Amino acid sequence: MNPFNDSRGFTLIELVVVMAILSVMSVIALPRMSNFFNSQRKSSGIAMTYITAVADDAFINRRNNYLAVHLNIPGEEMDDFPDGGSPGNSLTSYIIKDGKLKSNNKKILSSREFPSSFVFDSVIFNGGRTVSEGVVLIPFYSDGSSRAFTIKVRADEQFVY
Repeated sequence: MNPFNDSRGFTLIELVVVMAILSVMSVIALPRMSNFFNSQRKSSGIAMTYITAVADDAFINRRNNYLAVHLNIPGEEMDDFPDGGSPGNSLTSYIIKDGKLKSNNKKILSSREFPSSFVFDSVIFNGGRTVSEGVVLIPFYSDGSSRAFTIKVRADEQFVY
């Protein structure tokens, strides 16, 4: 029996060559994949933390807060927004003060923009209503509750919910 040949006809040398090619490919691809996933994970974590902070602020201060999801595709101009509606692909927290929509003055709730590799594509509400352009206002009530929603995010052309 030849130790360099198994019963299927593969040689040990072929196996070593394949393993060497896979090793070189992993050395090249792994850092790139790691950076990609770390960037997406960071953006996702910031978005989740921001949404949680909006809910917490509403509950702690016993007032309604409004999460504005500025989708990547702009909609009609909205004069009701105090800052012109903020740029697309961002999150902003608003409150109602003196009957008008005002930006929340808490530092943690200042408007957050996201990179083009992490795009707010649409907001899907319970019941299936989908908004895919413009600004979507989602109320967070003083009891900490909100209307059920899902934000559809596109991360480097792949959808993540």
